[in-house]
Amino acid sequence: MSPVLVVLLIAAAVIALLTRLRVGGVVRYGGGGLTVRARIGRITFRVYPPLEKKEKRAKKEPKQKPASPKKEGEEKGGLEQLRQYLPLLAKAGGRLASRIRIDRLNASLILAGEEDPAAAAVFYGGANAVLGMLLALLEQNFQVKDRRVHTEVDFQRKETSVELEASVSLRIGQLAGLAFYLLGELSRREKQDPAQSQKEAVEHGKQ
Repeated sequence: MSPVLVVLLIAAAVIALLTRLRVGGVVRYGGGGLTVRARIGRITFRVYPPLEKKEKRAKKEPKQKPASPKKEGEEKGGLEQLRQYLPLLAKAGGRLASRIRIDRLNASLILAGEEDPAAAAVFYGGANAVLGMLLALLEQNFQVKDRRVHTEVDFQRKETSVELEASVSLRIGQLAGLAFYLLGELSRREKQDPAQSQKEAVEHGKQ
């Protein structure tokens, strides 16, 4: 086997592995506040809150000159362009949602019922109804791999406790496929008749 063919096979294998690699993020909320971590494969790193706060500069930043107001024609042009690409953004959002996987969804709600047990019981029923609707929407639009939701009323508790952990991901290959789809659609729209683009935007606005 020639060295060139070996290199090509190794490169193809590496690309195949990379396209199956999952990227995403983990969001946690609880007593310690909100934390957000990005994930590449099994490697995670914290995004929020930042690890270190940057020291304030001693010198004052020079005052920036106020931006000149946009002309009416420029504003209309920007709105028309945004309206033109709304159908494409809607399609891309639908494609992306079908590719996102919720790897883990853990939620815990413990209501404090010591001060007003009746109000806590009523709120408990309403909260369960809302959670049920939200979970149904998630399962209809996303792939939910692991879901654990716990709710209860503690009549000896003085403070309500809320904890949430959600981990979402998608494959790099799927993300790349979406990027190529967007590039192809943008290229097609650039060559498309403006009247046809306007028609699609109007039809999307009626939906």
